[in-house]
Amino acid sequence: MESGTVSDGQISASSEYDGNHAAIQGRLQFQATDIKAGSWTPVLSDASPWLQIDLANYYTTVRRVATQGRNQHGEWVTIYNLQYGDDGVNFKYYVEQGQSLIKVRKNVIWTVRKIAVEIYLPLNIP
Repeated sequence: MESGTVSDGQISASSEYDGNHAAIQGRLQFQATDIKAGSWTPVLSDASPWLQIDLANYYTTVRRVATQGRNQHGEWVTIYNLQYGDDGVNFKYYVEQGQSLIKVRKNVIWTVRKIAVEIYLPLNIP
């Protein structure tokens, strides 16, 4: 995502606050400009916001997921979980090997702005 290997067309979201807070601005290290905010932001009424990345390859290994707050502002996601699927409609929650509970990540909001989550065992889709 950060490198641009994932195209803008592969990034979608449940909603966008406006064109200045679009899903494509959900890239790691996306920098604000005079006309674009430094983050994706859903509309305030979106009760279950999500950011979806189409990895475009049926066989993809995901080794790490990172989140980051909006640059120049004190705003960031405080809790999230990961889901994956191969058709863009049906998804499964990520569960670590040997565990039965859905992996939920809580960001330490007062000390860390960029969070990386190790995904154990490469998550091979499918």
